[in-house]
Amino acid sequence: MKKIGFHSGDNAIGWNKPFWFDITNFVKKGNNHINWLVVRVKKTFYLGGIWKGVQIMEVSDIKGK
Repeated sequence: MKKIGFHSGDNAIGWNKPFWFDITNFVKKGNNHINWLVVRVKKTFYLGGIWKGVQIMEVSDIKGK
């Protein structure tokens, strides 16, 4: 398992902003491969959780690449 990225909403910074991670180089193609996407949500004090919809999208081109 490899950690792809980290997003922190601590101290009210970034908690309500969209974010994404490019996992292109980590996905293995072919019938003999199984890819897992695992999301860990950490609750600290009274904050935490996924409170809006989550989307997993396949895109053909990412701007800036």
